[in-house]
Amino acid sequence: MAATLTFLLISSLLQGALCEKWPVNMPQNINVMSGTCVTIPCSFDVDSTFKNNLDDTCKAYWSDEPSFKSENAKVKPTKDMTGDLTKKDCTTTFNNASLLQRSKYYFRLECDNALKYSFTQTGVNISSIDVPLSLTLTPSTLEVKEGTSVSLTCSAPAPCWSHPPALTWTPNLGQSQETLQENQDKTKVKTSVMNFTASHLHHGNKISCTAVYRKQDGSPDVTAETSLTPDISDSPKNIAVSVSPSGPVPENSNVSLTCSSNANPAVRNYTWYRADGDQETLIGTGTSLNIQVSRDRRTFFCNAENKIGVGRSSSVQIDVQYSPKNITVSVSPSGPVPENSNVSLTCSSNANPAVRNYTWYRADGDQETLIGTGTSLNIQVSRDRRTFFCKAENEIGVGRSSSIQTDVQYSPKNITVSVSPSGPVPENSNVSLTCSSNANPAVRNYTWYRADGDQETLIGTGTSLNIQVSRDRRTFFCKAENEIGVGRSSSIQIDVQYSPKNITVSVSPSGPVPANSNVTLTCSSNANPAVRNYTWYRADGDQETLIGTGTSLNIQVFRDRRTFFCKAENELGVERSNLTQLEIHFLPQILFSSDCVKTASQVNCSCDTEGNPSPAVQWHLNGEPVNHSGEFEIFSETLNITVHRSSFILSQPQVKHFSTLLCRSFNSLGSASQQFCMSKFKSSAEPQGSVLYPAIVFTLVVLLLALMCVLLFVIRTQTNHCKLKVGLIDENNTVAIIQPPTEEGNEVPNTTEESIYANAERLREAGIVDPTGVAEPSSTNLPSAEPAGAEGGSKNSENKGDKCEVIYSSVNWKTKSKKKKEETSVDLNSPGSSYLEEEKCIVGINRNFVSNALEMGGLYDEVGFKNVKKEVECEYAQVKFKDKTKMQK
Repeated sequence: MAATLTFLLISSLLQGALCEKWPVNMPQNINVMSGTCVTIPCSFDVDSTFKNNLDDTCKAYWSDEPSFKSENAKVKPTKDMTGDLTKKDCTTTFNNASLLQRSKYYFRLECDNALKYSFTQTGVNISSIDVPLSLTLTPSTLEVKEGTSVSLTCSAPAPCWSHPPALTWTPNLGQSQETLQENQDKTKVKTSVMNFTASHLHHGNKISCTAVYRKQDGSPDVTAETSLTPDISDSPKNIAVSVSPSGPVPENSNVSLTCSSNANPAVRNYTWYRADGDQETLIGTGTSLNIQVSRDRRTFFCNAENKIGVGRSSSVQIDVQYSPKNITVSVSPSGPVPENSNVSLTCSSNANPAVRNYTWYRADGDQETLIGTGTSLNIQVSRDRRTFFCKAENEIGVGRSSSIQTDVQYSPKNITVSVSPSGPVPENSNVSLTCSSNANPAVRNYTWYRADGDQETLIGTGTSLNIQVSRDRRTFFCKAENEIGVGRSSSIQIDVQYSPKNITVSVSPSGPVPANSNVTLTCSSNANPAVRNYTWYRADGDQETLIGTGTSLNIQVFRDRRTFFCKAENELGVERSNLTQLEIHFLPQILFSSDCVKTASQVNCSCDTEGNPSPAVQWHLNGEPVNHSGEFEIFSETLNITVHRSSFILSQPQVKHFSTLLCRSFNSLGSASQQFCMSKFKSSAEPQGSVLYPAIVFTLVVLLLALMCVLLFVIRTQTNHCKLKVGLIDENNTVAIIQPPTEEGNEVPNTTEESIYANAERLREAGIVDPTGVAEPSSTNLPSAEPAGAEGGSKNSENKGDKCEVIYSSVNWKTKSKKKKEETSVDLNSPGSSYLEEEKCIVGINRNFVSNALEMGGLYDEVGFKNVKKEVECEYAQVKFKDKTKMQK
């Protein structure tokens, strides 16, 4: 007994040890329909000592007895029916389950080596059935609200992995996805998942899943099915309104409205609404409603409500008959239309019965003009012809549309500028400019400009502009721009008030004028308000003399009276013009600064001349004109605006061949000349000291004598003393020699007494004589003609304004041999008469000491001829001034 127990214990232990070393996994039970294939999922393991024996020679065998070998195996599957035994996969598929008996089957592994083993510790029970396998539907029931997302899963057993069942949904409510899933026992099921959204249309309608199994023995397929009926709760649907009586009804009639619907759960409340465009007005509750209808109260709908939600019916429009209403005009193309474009107008209305006639009108203010008939009208529009309306007529009556204004687009028009403050403004004030216009589309940009003559300057942008104005910045305009184009306003000139500006003087005749001529001066200015007073002034250095008033002034001009200006005055102030200096033409004059200087090698003579127009100079040697050459050098220079200098250079050896040298100055008005004695030229190398001062004095005295000599010469060659165009004294009080333009030459004066005369105005300005103390010679000694330009002539020598005033004297010519010793010194200051001795031939003058005739007179009083050692061979003239009263006697 003990031995038996020991054997059983050892056998149990060995079996347990073998199970641990030779495990096998397979399902306990498999149901299979006859005629179909079946797959037995199977996996195993071998003892570690046999790991290397698993190779391609290994085969699987199945039998319904625990102990068997390959020879007596019931099923001998081929390699394509089993899994990869080298990977310990013993899964086997039997294509015809009919070959398998209802029994428990075991797996055996045999290899062409030492590995041969039957796994008898575990087997699989195979059951053959004739009915389809049952399907599983998850969830088994469906109760949801409309709009819920639903997912249904249908599962069918798949005993044969290579031929799983085919699953279909009825109805197919959405997308479905199929998979082959594995159970815990390694068997597999075919699943199909269908996703959809629950709708009230699904309520109460069966949803089924069908599985079709195909048999391999050729017998008919087997079908299995499962289903559910969904319970979909939803808000009311298919809500409708019925009207009694039906058909057309007269306006303001009573009708009965009834609301019906489908709902789950049932409707618990009905409400009625009237639709007025976008506005909905609650008008009652209940399944039915009695109401009075009209043309604008004829559209209704109802709402049906249950615990799930609310549904709404379509709007019902009762056929209410009325005359045309809500008449409108539409424009094609719609929106903006360019000016002068063609548009199509369409008239529409709300009428029952339909409109039978449309008429079109153009509105021009209060006037309405018939322009066409018909539903549509093609017309050309412009900015002033763009307002239209139509009338609609049916059997009930006539209605009219509102006036439609077509959106005619055009560039800005009627552009104006307004100024604030309006009216006159002071200069430099700030004003606000505002630009306005008529434009479509609206102006998108305003720009401002200042007009300066032809120049336009951009000064700002915007509807309004604040700006400071002045007399020359007061004209402005604006431009208005939209998408169509640009328009411009008229220029607006702001009334800027200011004192007179830009005061100018104009002269008539313009350009140069002769001395003593009459000219017209005109004063002009820019002023606001206008100038009320013009005054005229003559400028004499720093002195300003009032000479007249008025816009224009007629005046006689002289060489020393030629600078003028005017003042302009208005209510705001007084301003003055710039100085206007007239260009006065006068005869040439040779100035006392002309002289000659002798050196050891040459004689250099200069002739300074003044005149306007600028004079030319011609040199004469021994009465013959000479020009620049190898023997003579002549060159010119300008000392100031009117004074010019011509220099003549002669070599010393040639001096002895010439006795006289003459400088002749001339312009378009006349000429003047001066002669130099060649033998009397002073040397630049004479000794200085005690002889210098007496020599200078002597020279000055001789110069005065020469002046009188020349005066006498001029007088003798003239027939009319007032034909002299230029005074004897220039602006610098320098004595000049005058010669008429029609004669030229050097007459030798005789010793008889002759009458001479001079312009007293020039002598007075130079300070040489007092014209009031100078007498006029008798008429027998005067030239036969009156002086030109001197009013009164010999009749009256008194100073009357700017008239020609003449001083007379008589001259006695004497030679040096006849000169008395007591006449060596001449008293220039003796009352009533003057005695002047002058050399006819002019010697060199030191210009540094000669300033004017007055200075020379003073020097002559102090120094007599007895102090001058140098002898000169000259003629002298004795001048005696005569009293006018005595001459008249």
